[in-house]
Amino acid sequence: MPSVMGKLLAPNLPPLLDLAHMTLLESSAIGWFFGFFFGVGCALAVMYSIYMGGYRAAVKDSQTNPPPERLVKELAKLSR
Repeated sequence: MPSVMGKLLAPNLPPLLDLAHMTLLESSAIGWFFGFFFGVGCALAVMYSIYMGGYRAAVKDSQTNPPPERLVKELAKLSR
């Protein structure tokens, strides 16, 4: 298929995709879609991996009896 100035053309058919004359609304919609969905998706993936890897283990360690030695040391530092 020949490409002329951003247009994908097929013989005897109207232009399939006109990238050279995209309106502000169309380009904004595409940018919003990529920015919002990929941005939020990546942020949720990072927060979930933090929760699964560290936060959940820290909560479990804080509830053990007796508490881990490292936790006791850190709490002593904070209370000073």
